[in-house]
Amino acid sequence: MEELPIFWGCTISNMLSYLIKTTRSVLGRVGVNVREVEGCSYCPDPVSVRAYNHDVALALSARNMALAGRCMLVACSGFNTLV
Repeated sequence: MEELPIFWGCTISNMLSYLIKTTRSVLGRVGVNVREVEGCSYCPDPVSVRAYNHDVALALSARNMALAGRCMLVACSGFNTLV
């Protein structure tokens, strides 16, 4: 079974936990085991951080991606808007 690093983000982790169970189930059926990336930073509000300093937003995203060690699945829409 292939292992895929994943970052859920704060909204899914704290308010939409059913998406974690559903995503794990679907990926498991296609032979993918997800591994939560330890130590990822939650982003501040993506709109305000980009308005404040785009380089900070890129650095935060790069840090999280470096923790994964390779590509990772990002379920959080806020993280995706930073890059």
